[in-house]
Amino acid sequence: MKNKHMHLFLVGLLFGSIVMNPVQALTDTLGIAPAQEQEAANLLSEPLNSFEKSENQEPSPDNKDVFSESEAKENLLENETSSSLEDDAAMNEEQSDNSKELSESQSSESNTSESMKDNADQNQIHKKDSKMLMAPMEASETFTYDLTVEYDPLKFKSLVIDLPIPEKYIQDELYFRLLLGGDDGNFYEYKSDQQYFMTGSSHSNPVIGVNTLQMSWSNFTQGWSPDDYEYFGFTVVIHYKDANGNDLFTAAYNIRFTNSHLTIQYVDESGHEIYPSRRIDDSRNQPYNVSTSDYIPQIPGYELDTSKLPSNAIGVFQRGEFTVTYVYQKAQIDYTDILIKDSTIHTQDTWSPIDNFIEASSKEGKQLTYEEFLANGGIISGTVDTQTAGTYTVSYTLNNLTKDATIVVKPRLTAINVSDSTIYVGDPWEAEDNFESALDKDGNDVDFSALTVDASKADTSKAGSFDVTYTYDGVTSTAIVTVKEKQTAVNVHDSTIYVGDNWEAEDNFDSALDKDGNPIDFQELTVDASKAETNKAGTFEVTYTYDGVTSTAIITVKEKMTAVNVHDSTIYVGDSWQAEDNFDSALDKDGNDVALSDLTVDASKADTSKAGTFEVKYTYDGVTSTAIVTVKEKMTAVNVHDSTIYVGDNWEAEDNFDSALDKDGN
Repeated sequence: MKNKHMHLFLVGLLFGSIVMNPVQALTDTLGIAPAQEQEAANLLSEPLNSFEKSENQEPSPDNKDVFSESEAKENLLENETSSSLEDDAAMNEEQSDNSKELSESQSSESNTSESMKDNADQNQIHKKDSKMLMAPMEASETFTYDLTVEYDPLKFKSLVIDLPIPEKYIQDELYFRLLLGGDDGNFYEYKSDQQYFMTGSSHSNPVIGVNTLQMSWSNFTQGWSPDDYEYFGFTVVIHYKDANGNDLFTAAYNIRFTNSHLTIQYVDESGHEIYPSRRIDDSRNQPYNVSTSDYIPQIPGYELDTSKLPSNAIGVFQRGEFTVTYVYQKAQIDYTDILIKDSTIHTQDTWSPIDNFIEASSKEGKQLTYEEFLANGGIISGTVDTQTAGTYTVSYTLNNLTKDATIVVKPRLTAINVSDSTIYVGDPWEAEDNFESALDKDGNDVDFSALTVDASKADTSKAGSFDVTYTYDGVTSTAIVTVKEKQTAVNVHDSTIYVGDNWEAEDNFDSALDKDGNPIDFQELTVDASKAETNKAGTFEVTYTYDGVTSTAIITVKEKMTAVNVHDSTIYVGDSWQAEDNFDSALDKDGNDVALSDLTVDASKADTSKAGTFEVKYTYDGVTSTAIVTVKEKMTAVNVHDSTIYVGDNWEAEDNFDSALDKDGN
């Protein structure tokens, strides 16, 4: 056999018959504990068509068995000494001249659920011990693949099969080696722990994407005679490494041959097919049994002709296509049947007898529709009053067979509860605002979203009213929405204050009304006085808001001109004195003259009866001035003398004046 692949040959005779259990071999090699051995031994217990990753195993740092292409060629030369393998190679070379391309293909175990079941039954008849192959422990991950391939070794063609690579490694460059036999061999009997010796295999290193193996047909026969052929598959376990020899993962491939195809036919006495045939695919020489009820269907209008039972209903699979035929004859029995159902409806529902009819069968076993049931003499008796709750019986009769259907009519509990409402022009409104609740015909709550709502007349932009209809399951309720003009008002006034005056937002509030015209307390308003500033001259705005209506008050802050002007004075003990004596003038905050009478005067300390001082306070609009009054002792004196004059003397008043002092002693 000549191809671009590297050929590896192993002389099986040098190793004798099948040797040690691979579980024990790998256990001894790697030092695996018994518990791990048991876990590994379950590898081949996976169902067909599985693709599962086992739990990670720590890679063995010493296991770096990667064959380079040159090493593979050396092995090829070393192992070509086997004469039996040379014969195989010669035969393969000869057969390849007379053959076309290989026709095998990989597929799932079966194209139908019936075929899967049949093949699963056949898998149980393998003669070998059912002990499963262990999971190799060298790699960190283990994958199992169950594959089937259409292949017949006695066509004397090599087996070429593509082995899938896990998706996570599909782009990697992978290396592996194959040992065709011995303690570390890669090949086993199908899903078994029994090693199998291959007499020839070829493959390529490295692998990217798909691993393609090619094996001699002679591996799968017992000799040259077709009667000796009995092998139906094998298992190969491959340890994949990277280019540096590091373990990546292990894949176990369970490869099953399909080369025998059994068709079970069901015909009448004339040989016409009366029931769909069944197909079972398996390997040659595997036993089968299609004589059970699973493979002999009940066919309406027919019965099995037991005088013509097939002689090959039990046997072993033959190479290629073969047939088992069951012959049926017309049934002599009456297959009349009527299949109906009970039902529950609600008052006001529509009902017809066809609602409870499923199907019927004629005497001959032909399936009948409702129309065919009536056309074949079917009779319906009884009726249902859908306006009245109760239980009714309707009978269906065909060929003296009567079946009764029970129809329960329940009260319809469907209800929609809505409410009228009043809103105001410009208010937001949704149809759901007027929805209270709804019930279906069984009294279960119904969500608003399940209703059909007609709000086409809704208009909240002007005063008036509109209707909204809510419908569910034939029941309609109407809500009336009244739209009123809003009477909402907020009344405030502007004002003027002076620097330092006390001020509250409520000082500028006059009144407010809600949308119905009712008075609103100041506390219900939203007031924004964030700009208020009374410590300096200027203006600020204050907004007052209620129910979307806002009014603004402007507050002017002026500088105060208030002034009180007084003066100090000096008087003398006993002098008359008034507080007005020390008052000069006064101005209000706007600069207007203010009379003394508008001032607050504190003269409680005034005392003119003795020498000393006292204070008098004059206050207006928060401004106070103080006058100090000094009371002095009086020093006033007039000195004169008496005198005597004579008649006719000149006399002046000054003649008797000596001296005088004012109150200050001057």
